[in-house]
Amino acid sequence: MVGHLPPVAMAFFLGLMVGRFGGAQVLKCGWMREAFLLSTALCGSVLCGIIVAIFSGQVLVTYAASVLVGCCQGPLEPSIMALTSRRFQHAIDSVSSLLIISTNVTSMLVPTAMGLLIPAVGINWVMALPALCCAFAVLPMQFSNRMQPSGANELKFYSYPSIFGL
Repeated sequence: MVGHLPPVAMAFFLGLMVGRFGGAQVLKCGWMREAFLLSTALCGSVLCGIIVAIFSGQVLVTYAASVLVGCCQGPLEPSIMALTSRRFQHAIDSVSSLLIISTNVTSMLVPTAMGLLIPAVGINWVMALPALCCAFAVLPMQFSNRMQPSGANELKFYSYPSIFGL
């Protein structure tokens, strides 16, 4: 089982790259609002992370779910930064600094906690830790989106860079 972990990590990062580019294209073409893309990505990340945790002994399922987790987590950070920068324009310096610091601290602490928990809990349920982190963000984000006036999260002009020329 340990022998197939590095290729699964590669599958995750491949999905992460595809998710970032795909999310940018979806937003650029106007197929989804940012808040809806963020909600969909968070819920998809939770679902696929739980699938990876439950079926970690099944190699094909683990690869497919790892790619999907990456695809779902790809658009999260840019979408959160964009939405937050528009909502907190009055305090953009401190809010963006807080987001960047919290992202870096989380990306250091979660993998460390996962590594420490593997001997105690087993790899199956440790793989659910990133899904649990995303699950904690779903409910506050839903409340935040409902409290915003309609159209407050929307870009008036989609000016995301495109590698596909769309």
